[in-house]
Amino acid sequence: MPMPCIAPPMPQMPMPCFAPPMPQMSMPCLPPPMPC
Repeated sequence: MPMPCIAPPMPQMPMPCFAPPMPQMSMPCLPPPMPC
């Protein structure tokens, strides 16, 4: 699996919060499952 761009883990969140797509990365990030 390629390097995913993920936002820092939030202890209050049960699920990971993904960061928005980064142009410098070849693959886009997944949409946030929950509001960050």
